[in-house]
Amino acid sequence: MKFNKLTYEQRLVIWRHAMEKHGLTAILNESDLASFAASYESNAGGIDVALKNTAMAIKGGESSIRPCDMVHRVMRSHLAIRPLCPTRL
Repeated sequence: MKFNKLTYEQRLVIWRHAMEKHGLTAILNESDLASFAASYESNAGGIDVALKNTAMAIKGGESSIRPCDMVHRVMRSHLAIRPLCPTRL
């Protein structure tokens, strides 16, 4: 089964939902989310993992990196390894 790429607007809604789900509303803002949605053509799973990992790092005291930069690092890593996965089963 093939899924169409998410639009910018769809990704932005997912970024907002994941931000709330992982308790990052006081840390990230709308312009951060707009930047993420514009920069990364990811699916909902990738977005969720990025914010989940960011939230865990913040709660674990890994605060030497700004949360926005953390999200960018996670997304770049996620997208870098994604093409290595087989395209069909």
